[in-house]
Amino acid sequence: MSDSNFADNQEYIQMTNFCSINICGMSSRSQFALDHYCDQKDLDIIAVQETESTSLEKLNLSNMAVITDENMAANKGAALYVRNYMGATPLPEIAQLCTNLDSAWAMVSVKSTRVIVGSIYVKLKFNNAIQDTLRMLNFALQKSKDLKAKGVILMGDFNARSHVWGDTIENKYGKDLFHNLKLEDFSIVHSEQPTFFSPNGSSKIDFMIVSNNLVDHLEELQTDNSAILFSGAPIMGHVPIHNKLDLKLPKPTAALVTKYDVQSVDWIKWGESVDQKIIECSSFVDLLAIEQWDIISNAFNNATLQHCAKKTSTVHSKPYWTHQLTLASIQLRNAMKSYQKRNTSDTRKTLEEAKDMFENLRKEEFQSFILKRTENLNTAQTQKFWKQI
Repeated sequence: MSDSNFADNQEYIQMTNFCSINICGMSSRSQFALDHYCDQKDLDIIAVQETESTSLEKLNLSNMAVITDENMAANKGAALYVRNYMGATPLPEIAQLCTNLDSAWAMVSVKSTRVIVGSIYVKLKFNNAIQDTLRMLNFALQKSKDLKAKGVILMGDFNARSHVWGDTIENKYGKDLFHNLKLEDFSIVHSEQPTFFSPNGSSKIDFMIVSNNLVDHLEELQTDNSAILFSGAPIMGHVPIHNKLDLKLPKPTAALVTKYDVQSVDWIKWGESVDQKIIECSSFVDLLAIEQWDIISNAFNNATLQHCAKKTSTVHSKPYWTHQLTLASIQLRNAMKSYQKRNTSDTRKTLEEAKDMFENLRKEEFQSFILKRTENLNTAQTQKFWKQI
């Protein structure tokens, strides 16, 4: 691993792909289509509404953890899917605040960042629908502070129509949401395109409600009219909505130390440079010992500057690391990512091969380093060396 990597790019971008879809009943056909769609679109987190089931057999997707609603889909159901490698902690206490709306909540860990994410279906003809939705949202926001999460994202089918987010008409849910949502805490992130189609016209009832500290990290919400998920769309039904969360986080850094790379020295040229400097001093033999040492010391320094390259290292640097190990570690990371996204026998085989190759090469380089460092050491020096290792 090149030590200079620690100094490059003081920020790295951490992308998370979100999707929400009202599936209008999770059948074996729509389950298969959604599984394929997740892999095709490289989705990390999916909110699904109107599952009409809490059966894991019907709801399971490959390489995804699923969190279901707390009401046994009594109000048509909701589920939240998170990639296995991201880590998701269910938060049932949020959903349990309302028995008349189905929602699923979890705290999702994206590397070092925590975000509370929810999926909700707001059924029609329920007077307190928006009040209960906001009660859960406000509780989730307080929960995010308690759990030191970055913020809150709620996705779903809200059945709320308003001119504010570009719908053609307004209904009670839309008015209640606009007038009661705490704008100092939350924002509505909506699509420019309709999210629901029917013979009577289209609407924008699927969107995201996001805590304000995350809004600037989101892109514009997009719809996917070409998706075939057997939800009825685009003739009649919902289309998936997509967004990406861009978190710019400080890159982990370690203190850099500049050192001479002794292995880069051409010792013959180094010695010739030292000799040349001493020869240039015609009165060298007539000088005092301390003056002679100053000349020799300067000759050493000049020769080293000329013939010895410098390198940077940190507390994480391994003295035996080589360029071949860097290439092998990159190959191993890529194989691990492929396996996490698609758990197949081929990706598993590739991962195992990459692990074996990296580990064997690491052992070889380490053994070679040890032999070179200890071949000319006496017993006392060898004992001291192994203590340091």
